[in-house]
Order: sequence, then C-alpha cells, then structure tokens
Amino acid sequence: MPQKDFQELIADAGQVERILACLEFSKALVSAYDMETLLTAVLERIKLLIPARNWSLLLVDRQTRELYFAVTVGVDHELLKGVRLKMGEGIAGTVAQTGQPIFIPEACEDERFCQRVDEITGFATRSIIALPLLVRGEVIGVFEVINVENQEFFREKYLPLLEILGDYVAIAVDNVYNLQKLQARTFIDEVTGFYNTRYLACKLDKYIPEILAAGHQELSVVFLDLDDFKQVVDRHGHLLGTKVLAEVARVGKGKITFWGEIDRQHVLPARDPQVGRDAVRLVARHLYDRAGGIIAQFELTPGSHGPTAIAIFEEWDRVEAEARANRPSIPPGG
Repeated sequence: MPQKDFQELIADAGQVERILACLEFSKALVSAYDMETLLTAVLERIKLLIPARNWSLLLVDRQTRELYFAVTVGVDHELLKGVRLKMGEGIAGTVAQTGQPIFIPEACEDERFCQRVDEITGFATRSIIALPLLVRGEVIGVFEVINVENQEFFREKYLPLLEILGDYVAIAVDNVYNLQKLQARTFIDEVTGFYNTRYLACKLDKYIPEILAAGHQELSVVFLDLDDFKQVVDRHGHLLGTKVLAEVARVGKGKITFWGEIDRQHVLPARDPQVGRDAVRLVARHLYDRAGGIIAQFELTPGSHGPTAIAIFEEWDRVEAEARANRPSIPPGG
C-alpha cells in the first residue's frame, strides 16, 4: 500500500481502531500451526473487522491447482465443500489466474461471472469484490466480498483494510503449508518412503479425542505382521528386511494405509463387528501371497467394543485356515 494512502487511512479515527484490530488479527494468525485453527481465526476476526454479510476465502489446492472454498460466510458451507473452480473459471478463477483484483458492480452483466456456485447454493450474486492472496508473487488464494450495499463507500473505507488482511492471511497460509511440509518429512520413513510410527501416534492423538467426544463410536486398531520375518532380518540384515517391508507397502499402496517400521498398522474407526471383518478381508485380499501366510495381532484396551474385537479375531482365524488349506507348509501363526 502506498505511504500516502496509508496516511490518509489512519487519519480517520475509526480506521485507527480498525488498524489496531488488524494488528491483533495478525497475532492470531501467526500463532496458528494448522489450517483448521488458521481458518477459524480468519472466520472469527474478519467478521468483526469487515461489515459484509457475504464473503468467502478460496485457497489454491497445490496438487490440482484448483480453487476450493476454505471459508464461507452467508451461505451453508456444507454445500460448497466439494465445489472446485479451475484457473480462469468465474471471477475467483480469473483473479487466481491473473493475480489482479476485480470489482464488479453487476455480476450478471460480466461474461466472466460463473453461475454454478449460485445454482448450487441458491444464492443470488449481484456485486463482487475479489482480491488475490499473494506470496512471493504467487497466488495462493482469493478473497471475495459479495453484494456490498454501497461499493464506493466500502472500497474507500474498507478495501485498504481488506488488502492488509489479505496479506496477513496469505503469509499465514503459506507458513502453515511450509510447516506441514516439515511435519510430513518427520512422518515419512527415509528408507521405505511410507508413514512411520510418529504418524500413527499423531493420528491416534487426533482420532481418540474425536471418538470419545462422539460417544457412540469405537476405534479398532489392526496390526499386520509377516510370517518368519525375524528370520529374514537375522539372515539378511535390517536393510534387506526394510526393503521387504517397502515392497509389501508398495503392493498395498492406495488400498491400505501403512504406518510403522516393522509392524504395519491400520487405524480403523469401527461401529460394528462387520466393519472389523471387512477390514480383515481387505488386508487379506491385497496382501496375501502364496509365498507366505498372514498372521495378525489385535490389541485390546479397556472399553474396547467386545463384539468387534471378537469378530476380528474370528475373521483372522478364518483367513489363516484358508491360507493353510491353500498352502499346508505355512508354519502356525502366533
């Protein structure tokens, strides 16, 4: 923002208060270490700073390069969870593609306007103020303010503030992305390239409180092991043993999620015994190899769902019996 514009901005006593609130907003953002906390802070603070009933924050998916609705105010966010906008699609897509802000007093008269979101939500968009979120020259998202009653007044009094907020949000989102990258590196085993036990612990820390809070859900943990794997390690060394595990993980990638280094563990939120049986069959179907059998370890904790635990044990017994029928030479499982 040019120095002259900033000086004019703070000449207004009301704007001084908003600038101070904006500084508090920046403190809240820099203390956010995950996207959920960050977006919650954005939602709560911007509602206090910007007099707009309808606005949204769209972020760029770094994998697909599509825009998705991270925060929405004025419409049911559930309706927009699966909505994606391609680069150049609609006003937000155009801003993301060009990196330039767009101000439209009459949306229906602009050929760039996309009615798909209005059709999904039942909302009627009349005017749009859209700003790019930029970090090091790269667009990482778009701020949209919809149906402002007095656009000229809003642009004079609140647009400079919104630009400042947008800069703060962009930096905070980029920081969270970078932190996630660092965390991901600590969650990946360097040899196999798959998740390690730190990732399992992190997921359990997330799942267990959620399930306890829900009250009616159960959590099952299915452990996978390989017959005679210790003999492989003792005879050929840990490096080759790790390569064996990496190959097993590669075969199941996209079918089963792996954690751990020697023991591979799949976390399964289960509400009934059949879910446990289905999980056992999923593991057996994708990992069973005629060169060896499958044995499983299922650990119980106080409060575990009894019928689900029994179902999993029984299903593993059936899997092992079937494996022995096909290959009698397989040694008994533990």
